[in-house]
Amino acid sequence: RSARLKRARLEQKLAEREIENDFPLLHEQSTIALWTSLEVLVRSFVAGWLHNQPDAWRVETIQKIKVRLGDYEALQPPDRALWVADLLDRELSGPLRNGVNRFECLLQPFNLNGDLPEEIKRNLFELSQVRHLLVHRQGVVDARILDACPWLLVKRGERLRISHAMWKLYQESVTKYAFELLQRVRV
Repeated sequence: RSARLKRARLEQKLAEREIENDFPLLHEQSTIALWTSLEVLVRSFVAGWLHNQPDAWRVETIQKIKVRLGDYEALQPPDRALWVADLLDRELSGPLRNGVNRFECLLQPFNLNGDLPEEIKRNLFELSQVRHLLVHRQGVVDARILDACPWLLVKRGERLRISHAMWKLYQESVTKYAFELLQRVRV
């Protein structure tokens, strides 16, 4: 009983800190989830394109991908498309790119890439940098993010605080980008 009471008091203090500081932990986790969701969306989008558009397999970049035939044949058709989408992503060095370029390079072989408003590109770039900082540096500001996003107005060594306004900007930009992908397919 004493241990449960102690635990409850610790949780109460955490909850009070979250409320007082505009829910930084919630915004951090949601920011990480936003970027991850965008990665999954584009990966699934490309796999869906491969699965549903027979001409997509004739794209030169896809035809040049080297696969182990036994591994490929062991997969179900929808899984094959996901696997090839992952191979394409690695082939195009997608994981090494920042911001929206991470996804546009994957869409380019199918002519599904395109122009975006600068605001969306900047917000998605910032989101990618902030996500990296949260995941790999526990949110502690380093030279990399200071160089990449000088507009954040933070100091090296301090913990980056994700405000609700920042999270909302990221969420709106992810939504607008997803809508843009739908428009590209429609056109």
